Amino acid sequence: MPLGGIGEICIGRPSVARGYLRREELTAQKFIDSADGEGRLYRCGDLGRFLPNGEIEFLGRNDFQVKVRGYRIEIAEVEQTIASQPEVDGVCIGTHAHQGSVALVAWYSGRGLSPAELRGRLETQLAAYTIPAFFVPVDAWPLTLNGKIDRPRLPAPALAVPKPAARELDALECIVRSAWARTLGTADEAIGTASHFFEAGGHSRLATQAWARIGAALSVSVKPALLLTHPRFDDFCRALRSAAASAADALPPLTHAVSAAESVPVKSGIVQAMHHRASFDRSDNTYNIVVRVDFSREVHPLELHAALRRVFARDPLFASTLADVGGELHLMRTATDAPLIRIESATQASIHAQLEAWRAAPIAPDEAPCWRALAARYR
Repeated sequence: MPLGGIGEICIGRPSVARGYLRREELTAQKFIDSADGEGRLYRCGDLGRFLPNGEIEFLGRNDFQVKVRGYRIEIAEVEQTIASQPEVDGVCIGTHAHQGSVALVAWYSGRGLSPAELRGRLETQLAAYTIPAFFVPVDAWPLTLNGKIDRPRLPAPALAVPKPAARELDALECIVRSAWARTLGTADEAIGTASHFFEAGGHSRLATQAWARIGAALSVSVKPALLLTHPRFDDFCRALRSAAASAADALPPLTHAVSAAESVPVKSGIVQAMHHRASFDRSDNTYNIVVRVDFSREVHPLELHAALRRVFARDPLFASTLADVGGELHLMRTATDAPLIRIESATQASIHAQLEAWRAAPIAPDEAPCWRALAARYR
């Protein structure tokens, strides 16, 4: 490590033990070969750095920091805040795999303190991203032979089971319930009127996804923080109605105005030159422009295809041609529908061949449409 660099403190010399008795996995994790090839080192889990005078400064435990959804969280700070609650007499913080990510879990022992009440207190004392996703009450702590908490034996966190809806949900509430269920990876019936988004396993990133689904379904634009400040189902639906009503009083969104004119004169000298050149040589491809756009595998090809079709159908420019009208070049609207966009399985080689073929093939500016498209899916 460079001088001042932070690293894990390791212990060497012949007195280092050979490992943990009958615990091969832990031995392989904690005992490593020395970089100079002489003997073995024990990783003690402490962080430190060399000072200019040669001394080592202790900076804390390596396992007292975790990274959750891109945030580095000090476990000690969260533990201290929970331990400061008068009912709590013991706490342990760890992580748990959930929804393709890592979630923070708080195991605690206390007298009559429910997970919901504890979460509510922490929401006023900690940053949102540091609040554990799960709170697990513990009656008796599982201990190792040397009196430490045996983390592997701690009870696994479980999602809160909501009570069934006490009334029939209206249209807005059904949309919210469906969005929550899809985001949390559960059935609609698992979301009740008293459900709490974060107690059900949600976090800030999932809140953004849920809000995107709700906004798309209701065609409203309200800040995603609404779900963070109103995580209980009933409260959120009331706040959403109020926010949607306020948004309705705002200025209407800008819309695309399509001119009723069937044609407009073209004043661009470049476009006039392109048309003149193509009129004399139908095989000319000088102005062909071929663009390749790569999407991630998360983009569904059918949804992308439908979105492109809507864009092309919305603007008459995609169905227009160039024509000479009385010696003047005009952009003419046509009744031609946007062509079908084929969806094909392809390889890199076949995609490259298609691009080269399109570069070579001319596009007649007086025949609609003046463009081509293909959705290729890698095999």
